[in-house]
Amino acid sequence: MSEKNIEMKSGEIDRLNSKMKKKPYIPGVSGLLHLNIIEKLRGSSDAKNHQISIRDSFTETPYVLSLNESLSGYSNKIYSLAVQALSDMYKEISTLNTEMENIRNRTEEIIDETGEEAIRQQEAKQARIQADTNRTDEIRIHTAWLKENFEIADESVKHHIDHANRITRVHISEYWRGILKRNGGSIDLPAYPVIETKKCEGLSAYLSHREQICSMITNILSVEKEVG
Repeated sequence: MSEKNIEMKSGEIDRLNSKMKKKPYIPGVSGLLHLNIIEKLRGSSDAKNHQISIRDSFTETPYVLSLNESLSGYSNKIYSLAVQALSDMYKEISTLNTEMENIRNRTEEIIDETGEEAIRQQEAKQARIQADTNRTDEIRIHTAWLKENFEIADESVKHHIDHANRITRVHISEYWRGILKRNGGSIDLPAYPVIETKKCEGLSAYLSHREQICSMITNILSVEKEVG
C-alpha cells in the first residue's frame, strides 16, 4: 500500500475522530429554545394541557417522543457517517483477508523429478514459500495498523453517541420535572417517562459493518499455517 493511500485513509479516520470529539448538536434538542428552564416550563404547560399519555407500560407525551425522535435521527446520521468514513478501510481489509486466505490455502506440488530439474523445482518452491512468508508479514503488520485505527474510530463513535444520549436524557429529565411539579401527584407518574424503544436502523447497519471488519481482522491476525 502506498504512503499516499495510507495518508488518505488516515485522514478520513482523523476527520471522523475530530467530529466525534465535538459536543453533539442535536436538532430539536440542542439550542437556546431548549434551555433547562424552558424545558421545565414546557413540561408544566404540557401537564396543564393534559398532554400525558399512559398506555400499556408506557408513559409519555408528544414532546418526549419528539425529543426521542430527534436523538434517533441524529444517531442514524452519525452511524451513517461512520460507515461511510470506514468504507475504504473495510474494502482494504476485505482485499487483504482474501489475499491471506489465498496464501494459506496455496499448496505446493510434489517434486517427482530428479537431478538438476529437482534442484531447480526445489529452489523455486522455496522462493515461493519465502515470498508468501514475506507477504504474510507485510499483511499482518499493515492489518495491525488498520486495527488500531479502527478501534480508535469505533470508540470515538461510541463516546459521541453516549454523549448525545446523555444530553437528550438531561433535556427529557428537565421537561419531566416540569410535568411532575405541575401534576402534583394527581396522576401516578414515574420519575422518568417510559418510552417505547424503536430499532435504530443506523446502529444495525453500523454493527453489521463493525462485525465484518472485526471478523476479517481476527482472521488475518490469527496464527498462520506453517509453510514449507
